[in-house]
Amino acid sequence: MARAAGQRGFTLVELLIVLLILALGAATASPALGRFFIPKPVPTPSDQLMTALALARDRALLRQRPFRGFIDLAEKRFVTATGEVLLQLPAGLRIEAAHAPQAPRLPCLFGADGHGCAMTLRVYDGEPPWLLIVDPVTGRVSMKREAVGEPGETI
Repeated sequence: MARAAGQRGFTLVELLIVLLILALGAATASPALGRFFIPKPVPTPSDQLMTALALARDRALLRQRPFRGFIDLAEKRFVTATGEVLLQLPAGLRIEAAHAPQAPRLPCLFGADGHGCAMTLRVYDGEPPWLLIVDPVTGRVSMKREAVGEPGETI
């Protein structure tokens, strides 16, 4: 169709094509934008302790020097050997060594190559308690719920 001289504007077909392109763009962008509006869960004390141990391992790897520190069970905190407090946990949180005699301080040493301070902690942050495990060979920190059978019996 030829336009008469002096007429301006868009045809209906041109407007529909533009609207179709905008709709396709919105449809592809909405799932990605939706992730920004999902509320993030609040980290629990056991999550915070796991993250602090993993960061200590990463610090040793990054600096290529051993990381020396300890978990102070009495004060509920994770501290470097120089006294820097990396994490202060809630005072009411119960933490214990899962496979070792109880001591007020649990030493934690990560080597420059990342190997770990063989440690298993039981953190009573919900039921059943969490087990925080530091692999002695790789230094990787993992967390899982403790499997419990009969009361007092660990599977």
